[in-house]
Amino acid sequence: MSGIQTAGNILGAYERDQAAASQGTGDATELGKDAFLQLLVTQLENQDPLEPMEDTEFISQLAQFSNLEQMTNISEGIDTLVENSTQDMLNGVNYIGKGVVSAGSTISKSGEESSTLYYTIDESAVKMTINIFDAAGNLIDSEEVGAQQAGTYAFNWDGIDYDGQEQPDGTYSVTFAAEDVNGQPVLTSTEVAGIVTSVESLNGQTLLNLSDGRSVNMLDVREVAMVSQETGQDTQGESE
Repeated sequence: MSGIQTAGNILGAYERDQAAASQGTGDATELGKDAFLQLLVTQLENQDPLEPMEDTEFISQLAQFSNLEQMTNISEGIDTLVENSTQDMLNGVNYIGKGVVSAGSTISKSGEESSTLYYTIDESAVKMTINIFDAAGNLIDSEEVGAQQAGTYAFNWDGIDYDGQEQPDGTYSVTFAAEDVNGQPVLTSTEVAGIVTSVESLNGQTLLNLSDGRSVNMLDVREVAMVSQETGQDTQGESE
């Protein structure tokens, strides 16, 4: 529907003339929200004081303007999301084949091996409990760790639950509960490392899929390293 036709449904003859005059310099196929508002103001300025616009008509025109503005904002928002998502995917492709270190708290089990999870404590802890959960969120194992000084450590799970049963291959999540000498919690942060094999967009996030089956958010990547084609080992680190 053209701008003149749209304006003609809600504006008088004077405003239709104004809309027609503005067609020469604007988009002939669309009446934008700015033009709509300008025409509405013009109509109010030129109405007969003895026969003002009826309240119902005025409210109807304001409602149409509000709907037009909302639709415009929604359209612009969708365009922005699509553009950002596409750009993030393109950026993510640059990580493929490289080793990354990222914030994360998952481990991957395959056969008798499991991936390494690195954890850092900011101060000395006299007690620590490491809990492992399956994909459904069920607690399947807990390991008590003795006193540890502040620093970074590596955790490797043996794949056995608290009943002594080997668990199936897959991805598991890990949480840490540490206490200091006064029984106060000690902050623990975790990181994962691996080689990126693919990129995907999920729920508005760009995920980097690692060779061991884990996934990390691209925004959580803290370090990137080149990987040797012959050995598959990291050869150079780059801080993010």
